[in-house]
Amino acid sequence: MLVVLAALAPLVLPWLGNVDDQRLVDLDVYRTGGRELLEGRPVYDFMTPAPQLLPFTYPPVAAMLATPLAMMSWPVAQWAWTAMIVLTLAVTVRYAFRPALERPALERLGGWRLPLLFALLTVACAYLMPIRDQFRFGQVDILLVALCLADCLAPRPPWPRGMLIGLATAVKLTPGVFLIYLLLTGFGPGARREQRDAFLMAVFTATLLTVLPFLVIPSDAADFWFGALLDPERLGANAATTNQSVRGMLIRLYLPDQLTSLLWLALVAVIAWYGFRHARRALLDGHTTTAVALVGLMAVLLSPVAWIHHLAWVVVVLGALAGS
Repeated sequence: MLVVLAALAPLVLPWLGNVDDQRLVDLDVYRTGGRELLEGRPVYDFMTPAPQLLPFTYPPVAAMLATPLAMMSWPVAQWAWTAMIVLTLAVTVRYAFRPALERPALERLGGWRLPLLFALLTVACAYLMPIRDQFRFGQVDILLVALCLADCLAPRPPWPRGMLIGLATAVKLTPGVFLIYLLLTGFGPGARREQRDAFLMAVFTATLLTVLPFLVIPSDAADFWFGALLDPERLGANAATTNQSVRGMLIRLYLPDQLTSLLWLALVAVIAWYGFRHARRALLDGHTTTAVALVGLMAVLLSPVAWIHHLAWVVVVLGALAGS
């Protein structure tokens, strides 16, 4: 742990020590969303202070879950969130690289060598650009990766399998690709009962957390599902090079809008067919980490908007390659 903290200090401390309007700006969005909720103001009407001017773009249950952040002071929230990023990155590395770390040759290292190797892997992954951006912006992506990865790879989880995927889907929608993955691997030829049970639990959890805000904060829930969700420009300039989704790449070709939409739908169909087909095959062949890596990458490619920090799935991709 000391090795990790010492190696991450040059990456983390400059952002924690930056001027207020430039540090962990996405964490400020989460925290402000929770504060607006606590103070009874519309969650989807506010903007964070200039120069950022960022709106709350997540489903209403995310604002409910952000209320504890709103109760903290800004410095405490920053440190707590940064610690959460480090912890969930470590969880992600542990699950993603488990096939590699549990090889007999490495297990024979014993003593302090294997924990040191794990620490070095965690630090190396922290310096990948999508993970650096987690610290820079105070993003939530690595937490969502850890939730989905643990749900798929934990040998005997103490929670009902599928619950964490349902939670991640309710908070940021894009992990919903894992619902399709669980559906395809839980039903039909070669189906697995545990995948089917996980699918039902994930759907139940996501549905519960989606319906709950309609009972608690109905106006905010309606504002999101019938307004904010339908406006992709709330997420930022879709044509920016930081939008690494397939749709973002097509928009930068500056073709007619209708042609861009048709090309996007065609490519989404091709990528989904290829990706889910090979994810299912990887699972049936016993390569679950590879399956999760493929589905995670589809969460980025198929989304209408996907910023570079959404590619936190790269940690799982590297783990799958290392374990192959």
